[in-house]
Amino acid sequence: MEQYFNGKTLLVLGSNVGSVEIVHYARAHGAHTIVADYFEPEKSAAKLVADEHALISTADVPQLEQLIKARHIDGVLAGISEFNLLKAQELCRQLGLPFYCNRRQWDTIENKVLFRDLCQRHGVPAPRTLFKGDSSLATAPYRPPVVVKPDDSNSSRGVTFCTDNESQADAIAQASRLSSGHRVIVEEFFQGEEFTAHYLVDHGKAFLACIDNRFPAALHDAKTTIPIARVYPCRYAGQYMEKVNPRVVSMIESLGLECAVIFVQGLYNKESGRFAIFEGGLRCAGEAAYRITDHLYGVNFLHNLVDYSLLGHSAKPVAESLPTGDNRVACVLSFAARGGTIASITGVEQVTEQLPSLIHFEQRYNVGDTLPEGDTLRQIVLRFTLVCDNLNQLKQHIDLINTGVSVRDAAGNDLCVRFDSSQLLA
Repeated sequence: MEQYFNGKTLLVLGSNVGSVEIVHYARAHGAHTIVADYFEPEKSAAKLVADEHALISTADVPQLEQLIKARHIDGVLAGISEFNLLKAQELCRQLGLPFYCNRRQWDTIENKVLFRDLCQRHGVPAPRTLFKGDSSLATAPYRPPVVVKPDDSNSSRGVTFCTDNESQADAIAQASRLSSGHRVIVEEFFQGEEFTAHYLVDHGKAFLACIDNRFPAALHDAKTTIPIARVYPCRYAGQYMEKVNPRVVSMIESLGLECAVIFVQGLYNKESGRFAIFEGGLRCAGEAAYRITDHLYGVNFLHNLVDYSLLGHSAKPVAESLPTGDNRVACVLSFAARGGTIASITGVEQVTEQLPSLIHFEQRYNVGDTLPEGDTLRQIVLRFTLVCDNLNQLKQHIDLINTGVSVRDAAGNDLCVRFDSSQLLA
């Protein structure tokens, strides 16, 4: 294996999704790795696989800066955590180390108002905006149905679908509380199938790496949903490539990024043939789609971010378009809980042993943990990443997981919402 990073030291902030893979990749190619956060090693999977670790909060920028100077660290990175990525960005800016984006570029994508303006400038289709700005100036009701959201939140926090006039004032107040600047967006409720497209930027050029169908579920009511399945490839990828992709590529390249990962989320209405992009992120999304692209095509966009942190460029060239010629399908399947305390998790080992299609498994909570009662991605308890030969095989494997794995409370109640596999063939 090529030792791209011999003599280099990488500091990884936090132990969230992606951190372990960053450490494995960096070490495999010769880097010395240090993981820092406030967790003891036994509670940090990333610290357990790193060369060394430091008990420093990722919020403690001065102490992290001292560590970087003392150890002559060459690069700083984090997994998908927005908080940790922004701290890594701040440290790199202060110390002159490479980071894949600056704060202006980050805000242009991550801030919903700025992102919507960017889409409009580049002709990227988006839902019609009814209001954006200071929440105190939002004069509900707007003609329903509408979507109300903070302009700067993530993980579905504060996003509400309003089907009547009465609910809008409460939705605006909630979104305002979750916005750092008390700014909100009210937009048309665009009906359609959800999707997420990931782009890799390499040497200033943007390439579509993958696009999925996103299947949402309502845990408590229909106003807020979270994805419990993502299926690749998207069944309307052809229409997206023709109608939307060139504009998104142009939009991304206008930011002046040299190496980066960007995802955009949107909806497709098959009756009208209309697409609508509603938000984006200048990072890997939580479903870690790089695991699938790496397995199928050998393109791992998380690795590119490590390359840039230590080398200032990608270590190897990337594909120039959406990969084709592979008929396999993939899925990120999640068990999401409404809330409660876990008394038992059964069937995981038995089922996973029967799944040759399983390329990654993640368990976020353990027996005895009390689950949050919310409507965000923190509700996900278990996550399975599968690569199958076709949709029929994928359906069989999802059915095996659904029937064989359970998460229950002390009264024997099933805590999790499951994906209905019949939607795959609808």
